[in-house]
Amino acid sequence: KRRAGGHAGPADFSHGNSPGGGAFGADAADREYGTGRGLGGMSLEQRKTVLITGASRGIGSEIARRFALAGHQVALNYNTSERRARELAELLERQLGIAAGERILPVRADVADRRQVERMFDEAEARFGGIDVLVNNAGIAQQKLFTDLTDEDWRRMFAVHVDGAFYCSRRALQGMIR
Repeated sequence: KRRAGGHAGPADFSHGNSPGGGAFGADAADREYGTGRGLGGMSLEQRKTVLITGASRGIGSEIARRFALAGHQVALNYNTSERRARELAELLERQLGIAAGERILPVRADVADRRQVERMFDEAEARFGGIDVLVNNAGIAQQKLFTDLTDEDWRRMFAVHVDGAFYCSRRALQGMIR
């Protein structure tokens, strides 16, 4: 059953579809990346800083998990799901055997708000340096018929999906284009 906001319910960590479980859990990371800990066999020069919007659940959390287990520094963006973002960060830190905040940073921002996007990037860059990889994953959905969408519903979806991707991409490119 899907919940408002377009995401399935809480992640089921026991079936491999979330951090630490099944075919995509720490054991798979060990096989794919060496140890699944530390740098996963990569040098410091190979480590990237990745910012993932909408990283607290669903596809975003799996993307974050894979980058973290591959040895990269990960900024986990969330807007309303702080608890889930912090739980994901703690789980990844435990799996990797690293200190809190060492390579995983949950950061709150509504990507539809340019000022919050700027602050999110500033915070991630202050912690990790420049952003090397941006994953524009944040999204919202309305659980109603298209004919029942209000103008406000439509503007909010457009702001998150389109404006959010624009604000994040524009800000990320400032540091990527050298």
